[in-house]
Amino acid sequence: MKKIASFVIAATMLCALLTGCGGKTTEPSAPDAQKGAQPVELDLYYWDESYNDTMAAVVEAFEAQHDNIKINITTIPWGEYWTKLQTALPTDSGPDLFWCNYMYSLEFIPNGLLAPVDTTNVDTGAFVEEALNMLSADGRLYAVPFMLDSVAMVYNKSLFDAKGIAYPTADWTWEDLRTNAAALTDENHYGYCLDYQSQMGTFNFLLQNGVTVYEEDGVTPNFNSDAAVEAFNYQYDLVFTDKSSPNATQLSELSKGDRFMAGQAAMTYCTSPYVATYYDALGDALGCVELPAGKEEACTLNAVGFAGSAKSAHPEEVQMFLEFASSVECQTMLAQSGMPACLEAANVWAERFGEDTNAAAFINMMDVAHRLPLAHKSPAATRSAYESECANIFAGTKTVEEGLNDAVAAVQAELGA
Repeated sequence: MKKIASFVIAATMLCALLTGCGGKTTEPSAPDAQKGAQPVELDLYYWDESYNDTMAAVVEAFEAQHDNIKINITTIPWGEYWTKLQTALPTDSGPDLFWCNYMYSLEFIPNGLLAPVDTTNVDTGAFVEEALNMLSADGRLYAVPFMLDSVAMVYNKSLFDAKGIAYPTADWTWEDLRTNAAALTDENHYGYCLDYQSQMGTFNFLLQNGVTVYEEDGVTPNFNSDAAVEAFNYQYDLVFTDKSSPNATQLSELSKGDRFMAGQAAMTYCTSPYVATYYDALGDALGCVELPAGKEEACTLNAVGFAGSAKSAHPEEVQMFLEFASSVECQTMLAQSGMPACLEAANVWAERFGEDTNAAAFINMMDVAHRLPLAHKSPAATRSAYESECANIFAGTKTVEEGLNDAVAAVQAELGA
């Protein structure tokens, strides 16, 4: 896992020599050269309000360089975001630019809804390769990655200090997690807080136990394999045997994040965008560390990128923004809200929280990260079907075996199998 540190340093030096990620110089296109012309307006949609200030800064910087382009940004809540895009993108009523994650790229790219990115002036070598791969198809890039969701463990140093327990280290195993979670649990605190959903929770345990979540065909689930049952039993014991974590019913009443920020849970798993929120709540009491290892080291990896609509009436201006989004200037601004896909900017993100917080653990986890395991057909519906059964298991309404068998059946039903 430590290989990533030397790689990041080398990549940073290389980026500096090249004057940064996306440091290639481009000539202004005709629309920019038309001084005094009516500005071309582009609509940009995204879902995360925590990015509001950052997105405003990105747009301001872009418009300063392109005075004939105006970008209108709109934040749409996650629950409405994808429905709106699925309705609008096939028509000419959708946004020109929008955030797109890996899961929905599996749907939007085959349906011809994303415009391919011209990478002539994009320094793709400065980005995490897997992030580019996740947003590509048939050798073409369809979104410029700007945010990576790797998974690491966060912990509250104050709760460890109160019990006189040493902080977690990068060489912890599942056994260490279970032992220390139990030791940190008392009548007012949980030693650990389960995440029964996929990306930040159960998929990580499956991958660490050697489970191929979906076969190579992308549609055959392995949730109920022996190794999967073993991984779920480990988590089940944390909740119901050791009582070191709240169960799914309790988490529906007060979320994992709220419990962690309130100091009610000593440890939990999360993706990199949550670090800023948790740091605001806990300050220097927040610590980050690589995930405890099972049979192997692993975590999920998701990517979010800026995409352009294939239906946009302004493809040249869309391309200009996508090139800007790949630059070190833009990626560094985005580091104020999340971990960018450009390695140089990712280091800037980690340094924001200070050395003692060790946000670099999320960068280190990329060395053992696996692309988020999703069905290649109906990825959102199949993921939801799987997570519904996980909720039943960790609410105690189904056994592990019953829940996983039902999860396979539910996914197959969504796939029409």
